[in-house]
Amino acid sequence: MNDPLDQLERFQEQQTARDAGDEEAQFMNLDYVKALEYGLPPLSGFGMSERFVSFLLGKHIRETVTFPHVRSIENKVEKSKKTMVAHVVLLSTPEIPLWSKLNAAAHLSASFASRAGKSLIWIDKTTTKDGEEIPMNIQHAIIMKETGSEKSLLELKHKAEELGLEISCFTKEMRDSTNDAKVKEWQESKTADEIGWLGIMVFGEKKEVEKLTEEFKLAQ
Repeated sequence: MNDPLDQLERFQEQQTARDAGDEEAQFMNLDYVKALEYGLPPLSGFGMSERFVSFLLGKHIRETVTFPHVRSIENKVEKSKKTMVAHVVLLSTPEIPLWSKLNAAAHLSASFASRAGKSLIWIDKTTTKDGEEIPMNIQHAIIMKETGSEKSLLELKHKAEELGLEISCFTKEMRDSTNDAKVKEWQESKTADEIGWLGIMVFGEKKEVEKLTEEFKLAQ
């Protein structure tokens, strides 16, 4: 695996699984992703040990592992067979301050979560050894991307709607007022091209969402 974007998404999925209680999942490794971005050459390895013993004895490798892993009861909780993912695409131009981008991402996530509800949660909470309860996050990865074009956000919305994917939107009108009645009035007095698009979140099957947002780069 030499594609830094693909590798980052794989790490994010693994980290999400680990946060959900899968102790065999990998940790996030941003240093390795950065090395791939700089041009880390292809790597390979060779493992013998149990494999070689298994070959010599003609037995299944599970019978030749000295210290086999034992699954915990928690890991037996069934998870969705489909790999789902949410991609957030934010408008990123020199005129838009960082607080506005963070605000857009937060509102998109909240809007998405309120519509999808509890189905996003795989494990509700974990408890530390000393009894501290920790509410868990959603079971699906959220990828942040960016674009310099409001038009591309509107086009993304239309394409996602055609595919029947779950979407959330955030606009300048929503950002500039907490009065929903006023925002409704503003947006209904404009055409779609006149709306100030700040961000779109798309949720669905991983391959479908990745293909839909492949033109956008990861947010910096």
